[in-house]
Amino acid sequence: GTREGNTFTYKVLTSKHKGETDGYITHIYATDRGGNVSVLELDPIDAKKDKEKPVITDIAVTNRTKEGFTISCKVTDNRGVSHVAFPAWTSNNGQDDLADSFLTTQRGTKDGDTYSFQVKTSEHGNELGDYIVHIYGVDIAGNTAKYEYGVVSVKDPAQSILLRIP
Repeated sequence: GTREGNTFTYKVLTSKHKGETDGYITHIYATDRGGNVSVLELDPIDAKKDKEKPVITDIAVTNRTKEGFTISCKVTDNRGVSHVAFPAWTSNNGQDDLADSFLTTQRGTKDGDTYSFQVKTSEHGNELGDYIVHIYGVDIAGNTAKYEYGVVSVKDPAQSILLRIP
């Protein structure tokens, strides 16, 4: 599998299991540096029959400064959420500053059912202005829900004050 921060991901390929799509039994083992082991036994997964997409709700934009902003949302699923990605790009020059492989590089951090991601202007040429943001929720069966949040304006507060002076 792969590690990103405190999140570990492993993709089970049906092609490595004779193409079977149901009854997957998964145990997750975590070992700390002291050699202590924890085991989580998941309910059997029927990858073929689960077609229900995750549900994205309660979207909020906070901490908006000239350095960027934080976007968060609640994502739930009938079987479990795998990850949530927050691709963002500036309206200037289209998607020229959209991160490659954004489904893996722009994943949110999880706190319960809430996922958050910080969009940094430094990763977009320090551009101020309008940012377009989408949200992708992916469940453990690979079903994907997409929410097109729309535009988040990022401005320099000092410039806003200057514009108000007569």
